[in-house]
Formats: sequence, structure tokens, C-alpha cells
Amino acid sequence: QNAVEGQWDGKGLAKLLADPEARAARLKDIVAFLDKYKFQGLTIDFEEVPASAHKDLQLFLAQMAEAFAQRGMVIVLAVPFDDNAWPDAAYADIADFMLLMGYDQHWEEGSAGSIAGQSWFEETLDKRMKTLDPARTIIAIGGYGYDWVKGKPAEDLTFEEAVLSARDSEAEIEFDP
Repeated sequence: QNAVEGQWDGKGLAKLLADPEARAARLKDIVAFLDKYKFQGLTIDFEEVPASAHKDLQLFLAQMAEAFAQRGMVIVLAVPFDDNAWPDAAYADIADFMLLMGYDQHWEEGSAGSIAGQSWFEETLDKRMKTLDPARTIIAIGGYGYDWVKGKPAEDLTFEEAVLSARDSEAEIEFDP
């Protein structure tokens, strides 16, 4: 992933991907690590990728796919669930599996609301699956929550904390069958 001290670093990722020597060195390190521990592949979670860096990211992943194919390894690429600017089809041609991050309809820096409301989830999934192969698509769902208190930043909650907070607030929890 491209997080630095808890913040997504799109600019740093773009800089790394644009440098052929840095890209090759990073790939060499990744392959050596996976070989050493006999892993079957890797999940890539690059976020806040600048639009200008997509071609370089595709090149990096294609180089990775070639190195991985020789070892029988797979690439799982985590991709935004609701980002029309993300070139899903181009990445689906490279990665073995696409991991759709089916959450964060609302997030801690945004307005209060569902992590993934049912209609938003279904409509977005329908849209994404028009270009993706279901046999090569994994859907990630959020098992967490946020607590928005007026005038304060949202607080991250585990699922258990969200359930306890709802109970303490005397809210009725309804699970969709």
C-alpha cells in the first residue's frame, strides 16, 4: 500500500512509479520477499492514485504480473468501488483478481451516513460488474463504523464498538435478513 504515517501518499507513489529504476528495485524487493516466505501472491492497495500515474501503475503491475507468472503467484488489486475515473477494465486485464472495496459511501472526513447503504452498494456493484469478470472479482465489505458527533471529527469504531454504542444509545439494531 502507499500509506505513510496513516495518510495515503499518491504523489509519492506517482514519483516511484515514474522512475523505471525505482520501479524495478521495488519489484525485485517484493518478489524476493514473497519467494523467501513462499507466499502465493500479493494484494496491492494503492489509493489516491493521481490520474497521471495510472499508465505507470499499469506498467508496474504488468511487470509484476510477468514476474509472478513465472512463480505461479497471483496479484489481487484493491480498487475503489465508486470511482468512475478508475480504469477498471485496463487493470482487470493485468491483475488476476480485482478486489472491489465496497465501502466508504460515507467516511470519517465526509458527511455522516452509511458505510455502504444497500441501494448505493447494489447500484454501484451493478455498474462495476458491467466491465468485470465475476469469476475474477472479490467484493470487500466494511466491518467497522464511524461515530459522528456534531462539532467533532468522526471516531473509527470496530463492529463490536458500533453495536455497543448503538445499544448504549438505546438505538434499535436491525439486521437485513
